[in-house]
Amino acid sequence: MANARATEIGCSVTKCGNKMQIGCLYNAIGNVKGQPMWETGEPCSECVGNATCEDGLCARPEEKPGRSSARIIASLEEISFKTE
Repeated sequence: MANARATEIGCSVTKCGNKMQIGCLYNAIGNVKGQPMWETGEPCSECVGNATCEDGLCARPEEKPGRSSARIIASLEEISFKTE
């Protein structure tokens, strides 16, 4: 889950044994004790700059994932994980 103040996010996924590790970095400081992670309101009501509304989320057109992202997702779908 990303904090409401984040406008950029980058994530990485790797398989380690029979477990999956996911790490994400955000460009805004979030998860501050006593502060909410989200803001109540209409979707896309506070998009900034040239951002457009896509599926209820603000998105900057020049930041759309390319073909390499699709290949990563496809390869992740092929990974099978054992449960203990």
